[in-house]
Amino acid sequence: MRTTIDLPDDLFRQAKITAAREGVTLRSIVESGLRTELARRQASSYRLPDLSFGGRGMTQDVDEADWPAIRDIIYSDGSA
Repeated sequence: MRTTIDLPDDLFRQAKITAAREGVTLRSIVESGLRTELARRQASSYRLPDLSFGGRGMTQDVDEADWPAIRDIIYSDGSA
């Protein structure tokens, strides 16, 4: 695909000099840089997997701040 982008003059000059020094095209420099940046961004946007197990959740009404009550429900036999 062909596109046009505006680059600061100094960045363009630096990229052209690097491409010439390495014997590669400006296109390959831009493509490599873009691929590297996209991979970095994808890696930094990692989300934790959903490890829920499909239980019924809290079936009793309980105050979310009442940790002793929550603990009692967790460790009860489930008949309540």
